[in-house]
Amino acid sequence: MTTHLHTLHRATLAVSEEMLAPYGALTRDGNPIHTDAQFAARTPYGRCIAHGTLSLNALWRSIEASFPPEVAAQAEIDVRFTAPVFPGETLTGGGARRPDGTWDVWVRAGERTVVNGTLVMP
Repeated sequence: MTTHLHTLHRATLAVSEEMLAPYGALTRDGNPIHTDAQFAARTPYGRCIAHGTLSLNALWRSIEASFPPEVAAQAEIDVRFTAPVFPGETLTGGGARRPDGTWDVWVRAGERTVVNGTLVMP
């Protein structure tokens, strides 16, 4: 697909503590680092962290805002989780098109990049 876009529309997601237990149940990720404050306090993070895949929602929102639904549904992403996300942070997803037509994509929590990778569109 040839596109005139050079950057993806940015999309945000506010992460709250209240999201973590339902998201964990939905994804069957019961790791206590996400919902048990006492357990999480003993980890290197010192507090609960959001599920890595929860942060991908900001990126998917960005992709869906940038392309028609039938095109966005065919997106292929390859990402790496690079930093934890804490409840109370607002995530922003976006990306920039490379000359070869692939995309560098990211999710940021403020100035920190928490997910980075590539996107290939059909």
